[in-house]
Amino acid sequence: MKLPLALLASLLLVGCGSSAGTIDLARSTVARAATPAADATSAAEAVNAFGFDLLRKLDQHQNAVISPASIAIALGMARAGAKGETAAQMDQVLHDLASDGHPTWLNALDAALASRSGTFKDSANTDRDVVLRIANAPFAQKDERWDQAFLDALASRFGAGVRLVDYKTAAEPARKAINTWVSDQTEQRIKELLAQGTLDDSTRLVLVNAIYLKAAWARAFEATATQPAAFHRLDGSSVDVPTMRLGTNLPYAARWSTCLSRSSRSRPRRTSVTSSRPSACRTPSIPTGPTSRA
Repeated sequence: MKLPLALLASLLLVGCGSSAGTIDLARSTVARAATPAADATSAAEAVNAFGFDLLRKLDQHQNAVISPASIAIALGMARAGAKGETAAQMDQVLHDLASDGHPTWLNALDAALASRSGTFKDSANTDRDVVLRIANAPFAQKDERWDQAFLDALASRFGAGVRLVDYKTAAEPARKAINTWVSDQTEQRIKELLAQGTLDDSTRLVLVNAIYLKAAWARAFEATATQPAAFHRLDGSSVDVPTMRLGTNLPYAARWSTCLSRSSRSRPRRTSVTSSRPSACRTPSIPTGPTSRA
């Protein structure tokens, strides 16, 4: 599937979010649809499948940090306005995540993720606050005409509308306005989503997905255990950097039980048995008793 260059660039920049420019809003009055909770599971399975497809396409020799959910949600918003062959190709890539046949999947996933915010008890029965915020928004050229069906779909599936800025005559103020919106959504953690020069007068649509998470560690690293350790660069040189340390027994799971029995006899316990499973292994995932030292 080929994507317009402006759209593709916005997706690649989604993981990174001062002031100027005006943002207007075009939004349908259609209410956000109620969704079966089970649809969130279907959406998660589609996102996982999309994520593994994407991972296979990346350069395996380069470091990368990606959020398949962010990219899938952003594409899902674009899919709401697609038709014909474009819609069919997007459905194939997204594993029907945002297809017309499953219009509630992303809505249900968003609701499930939103429910993760709140106050919860930890293992010591202490109250812990968790904040998970996922902000989705298309930023479009203000004088473009948007089909009502697209606006209705955004309202029904995402509880969102189209934010309007002026790329044609004020691309730089529009960039700053988008960055300010993202910064506000992420408690100023992502201040520069779009670098200077990213947008110009030919830009017509930018899809933004920003994720903010604030939560306590399930098992915190002790500050006193952080010590200098060598970090090895690609050129062979090394530099000492502060390194977190944790010494504990951690359980691991084997996807293939026959691999477990073979590998656990021939490999040290600290090595994952799933890294060299025989091709004949076909047993479903099971928890295992052995542990590895980290």
